[in-house]
Amino acid sequence: MRIIIFEGAIEPLDFQLEEIRRVLVTKYAAEVLVINSKNLLQGLGQLENFTKQKVDCLFTMNNLGINLSLSGNSNLWELFQIPIINLIVDHPMNYDEVLLNAPSNMVLGVVDRNHIDYVKRFYPNIREVFFFPLGGVPTDSIATENVDDNCTDAVLNRDIDIFYPGGISKPFLGNMVPDDLEKYQKYFDIEKFQHEIFDRLTEEPAVTFEKAVEDKLVSLSIIPDTLVNKSASNAGNSEGNILGIDASKTNIESDIFLRQTISDFRFLEGLACSYFRENIIHEIISAGLKVTVCGNGWNALPISQEKNFEYLGLVPMNEVLNLMLRSKIVLNTLTWFKAGFHDRIPNAMLRHAASITDESSYINERFPENGKEMLYFSLSEISTLPDIINELLSNDDKRNSMAERGYEKAMREDTWEARVEQYLLPEIEKLGDTY
Repeated sequence: MRIIIFEGAIEPLDFQLEEIRRVLVTKYAAEVLVINSKNLLQGLGQLENFTKQKVDCLFTMNNLGINLSLSGNSNLWELFQIPIINLIVDHPMNYDEVLLNAPSNMVLGVVDRNHIDYVKRFYPNIREVFFFPLGGVPTDSIATENVDDNCTDAVLNRDIDIFYPGGISKPFLGNMVPDDLEKYQKYFDIEKFQHEIFDRLTEEPAVTFEKAVEDKLVSLSIIPDTLVNKSASNAGNSEGNILGIDASKTNIESDIFLRQTISDFRFLEGLACSYFRENIIHEIISAGLKVTVCGNGWNALPISQEKNFEYLGLVPMNEVLNLMLRSKIVLNTLTWFKAGFHDRIPNAMLRHAASITDESSYINERFPENGKEMLYFSLSEISTLPDIINELLSNDDKRNSMAERGYEKAMREDTWEARVEQYLLPEIEKLGDTY
């Protein structure tokens, strides 16, 4: 098996790509060429020799490197007939133009099952889309520094009660607002539209962002109600700007308008995520519990100055995992993944920490007995979190038992080694039958 891995976007993704590379090399004896976008010339020089023999695929995350081209605008991977497996770890709406113009030899992995339907509906040019949940990295895969040996075996003797390893996008969302958003003003009141979408998400947090937008456009008679929950065969056609269509237009045109609207207003989903993240942390620290937090954005918010909020700033991924080793409880909130997963969950479990997260249909399916291997909660009931966490902190036996059962399950089913075997290798095999 011969694979190219493209890295160099952001440190957390590179960290996961390195673990995937390690698994491929050590377990499957794969030949892997790593090309780093920050040292592209060197990588392309190595590529010339590597492609003298058949290459099974390019594996990348968040579209990095998929559109490399040579003179004449030929896509490099199409030219060399190297299929692409592209795993995007965010909602596809964030990559609208990239997906509309994706290489013909690319298959797409998504981290939320709802995203499969989204891609099939709006980007029919993509030959295949499949579910590919993120995995965790076992402790023996990274160096652990300044960590008590006892921490690797049990929850006891840890010095961090509650650790929240996640940024907050609220301070940066202004950068996501399109400059031409006013083009929608002749079709609906933009300010009212934004408030109503945000209110829907915060009042009904089980609703996906795309459904909230679609329902609102249907209610405004901008797209026909017959379109709800249906898929148009050519929704990805990007020719022209058809903003302002009405119910008399075709389903194809309606879907293009809907796709554009979802993408242009996607900052509202980030605002809803930030709303819950901030309120969850506020609920916990207001109850007298200390939360240790890392990640971008928090220092721009007043909450970072409150008592019981300990802010560590932006922390490299290996240090995040070391902090999990020191934590009794690792708290997670999903990025509006209503049928997905996040790598913070298995990474916490693989460090014998008690993992707590908001729920998704995938999590409920994988962990049907809430509180056995991990604990999940509804975003509609965040006021109950302080009592839930207090009980776990005060009951060592309950917390330790849950953490150990979580560790055992994550080691069996949720490492990157398990993900490679269950999701990546079957896709590589399918591509081998085509190329």
